[in-house]
Amino acid sequence: METHPISPDPEGRREAPEHGSPLQDQLLAATRDVLIAIGDDSCITHANAAASAVFGLPVSQVCGKNMLEIVTADERKRCRKAMDNWLAGSQRDALVFECHLAHADGSTRNALWRLTPASESASGAQYVACARDITALREAERQASEREVRMVSLVAGMLDAVITIDLNGIIQFASDSAVNFFGYTPEEMVGENIKIIMPEPYRSEHDDYLERYRETGESWILNTTREFQAVRKSGARFWIELSVSRIDMPGQAEPLICGTIRDSTARRHAEDALKDSENRLRAIFDQEFQLVGLLDPSGRVLEVNRTAVKRARTSRHELLGLPFWETPWWNMDSSLQIRLKGWIRRAARGEFIREETTHVDEGGNERVVDFSLKPILNEQGDVILLLPEGRDITELKRAQTRETQVLKALAAIGESSSLLAHEIKNPITSINLALRSMVNKLGVDERSVLEDLVTRMQRLEHTMRRTLSFAKPLELDAKCHDVLPLVLEAVDSMQPDAEGRGVDIEVKVDQACPPVRVDSGLIEEALCNLVANSLQAVDEGGAIELSALSLSSDWVEVVVQDDGPGIPQSLLPTLFRPFVTTKEDGTGLGLALVKKIAEEHGGRVDVETHGPLGGACFRIKLPIHK
Repeated sequence: METHPISPDPEGRREAPEHGSPLQDQLLAATRDVLIAIGDDSCITHANAAASAVFGLPVSQVCGKNMLEIVTADERKRCRKAMDNWLAGSQRDALVFECHLAHADGSTRNALWRLTPASESASGAQYVACARDITALREAERQASEREVRMVSLVAGMLDAVITIDLNGIIQFASDSAVNFFGYTPEEMVGENIKIIMPEPYRSEHDDYLERYRETGESWILNTTREFQAVRKSGARFWIELSVSRIDMPGQAEPLICGTIRDSTARRHAEDALKDSENRLRAIFDQEFQLVGLLDPSGRVLEVNRTAVKRARTSRHELLGLPFWETPWWNMDSSLQIRLKGWIRRAARGEFIREETTHVDEGGNERVVDFSLKPILNEQGDVILLLPEGRDITELKRAQTRETQVLKALAAIGESSSLLAHEIKNPITSINLALRSMVNKLGVDERSVLEDLVTRMQRLEHTMRRTLSFAKPLELDAKCHDVLPLVLEAVDSMQPDAEGRGVDIEVKVDQACPPVRVDSGLIEEALCNLVANSLQAVDEGGAIELSALSLSSDWVEVVVQDDGPGIPQSLLPTLFRPFVTTKEDGTGLGLALVKKIAEEHGGRVDVETHGPLGGACFRIKLPIHK
């Protein structure tokens, strides 16, 4: 270190002086700090054993070295400048500075120096320098600083917010992520009371919590995770999960309280939505009239609806966990239980099961149940659940039985209708002939009475034939037919009646209309019935149109419409019902027979009260021949 009284030559040398007294050597050796005396030529005149350890040289070689020679080369200029400034001053205060010292092995040591003036002595020493090796201290500080940087970086990178407070509730630290939660920057939060992020009633009660903890050391929130509402800078409330722990700081009388905060708003919304969904599904599940449940693949009951619990005459709790075949629905019949076990094994392999079973209800009556087991698969195709359903079809089976009996009776009537018609037709025909033979023998007045009687008998015969025809089962002789000839045959049959009323019948059949597979006689009868209805509806000079076009690859639509007044909306519910008519001489069987013919072919008939021509419009769908 170059000063005015010290030689500017850092490489200066002088002979090592003689050692001091034994007492001085003992004093120098007693301290672990480096002690050296420096002469006015900047060379070391005395050094203790600690100096030998720091410089890696014997004391004899330390003495005689220039002061700046033991400082690392890169710091000599800084040290020289510090010495110059100190020497230029009053030197009343010691010079304290830190530098790196060069060890003989090439390593360096951190040293903290204290330089003071010394009184004149025979040795010529001008200054006394004391140095402490702080290498270990600086290394520990460096490591502590690195650990602190790592911890700060770790906390800064956390998605959760971290806040520490003292026992008075004053915020000591807030992580960067806190701004995403509360809207405050960490700088805005530090120094404020933690109550700034608390809504009522927590805000008013928090000071009392902390005071009670300071007095008793008891807390219900430490080392737990609880859910609270917090408040943002904007005043908006939101839900958080708060985990609180105590931090005992070395050297500090009072601990800190650390809170880790996680925004639970989205989770609560998801839980609420899930709960609402579960409640809705449970309401639907329980409102089902049929018996519904859930089983695991082994057949144990996981869930059942209210209807199933009621039929079992027990509680839901007692049913859960039971093997399905041991529940009250099945345990009355051992053979049925064995069958059920087999169905469950098959369903667990992915097979859909549907069977009719017989059970006994709470009144001791047998009930027929349409039972099914449906496997529920996950994304990998594995069976994870079984869905059992039981539909009480007892009344349906009874209705089917009654319907079968009625159908058999109707079939018997239909089979004997030809014979019945023959048996009734012959007497009516004989009566008609007898009445006509008597007409010529009576007077004018009597003749009109008989003519009216003949007309009524003919109407009775017509009604009888239509009724028996409707009751008789249809035997389709379905073949491939082009649509245009079918329509033209019906028109030809009705043409005399149309000409007599001055009505024009127009035919429009699409040339691309494909053939249909129908019974030509029945289709002609249906079309004639529809044309007859139109003839009765239109005025003289009116118009009737028959058209046909392809609806799809499966169906052809034949349309019969007119320009009459249309059909009153009030008649639609009973339009196709047998024996319901608004005509004085009608039987109410014409449209019913049209509907029956269309449905027997697998099609249907639709009606518009006012079609494109303004009047009634009937559309018959017939299957395309393939």
